[in-house]
Amino acid sequence: MQKLCLPQSVLMVFHHAMSMVAWPFAIEYDFCSRYVVVMLAYEFSSVFLLSNWFISTAGYKRSMMYIASGGLFTLSFIIIRLVGAVPQFFNLFETMPWFQTAADYPGVLGWMPAWSFVLLLPHVLNAMWGRQVVEGALKILRGDQGEKERAPAKAPDPPYQPVAE
Repeated sequence: MQKLCLPQSVLMVFHHAMSMVAWPFAIEYDFCSRYVVVMLAYEFSSVFLLSNWFISTAGYKRSMMYIASGGLFTLSFIIIRLVGAVPQFFNLFETMPWFQTAADYPGVLGWMPAWSFVLLLPHVLNAMWGRQVVEGALKILRGDQGEKERAPAKAPDPPYQPVAE
């Protein structure tokens, strides 16, 4: 429970809650929908993050599969979420939808332009996580796994042996 109250966790919950609110309005009113769709594409890197979690949970943290998945996660995160965000970030500040009014976007609800500033939150979160991803990758590349002793990965379950009758 303590981990859920960390500022990063609170931002993550807020971000996902706002995403669930933003999607229907972005699609229905075609307001900032290009930004929302591009941010959805950022989630491609999550496939490798989840793969790493599954591989680690299965006890194969020291396997080549884990290393490959981790490398793909790092590359996809840097290319898609960090480098790929630069043009979108500049475009957001060029158009600044949060300073527009509902009159500038006929048909949208009055609160939508003001609330579009939440489009910046995923970029802030990705910058924070990107720093952690890059630092972790550099540690692995340098062979520096940290000063604390790591517990060995648990052995995988033995293969299934059918019961002979």
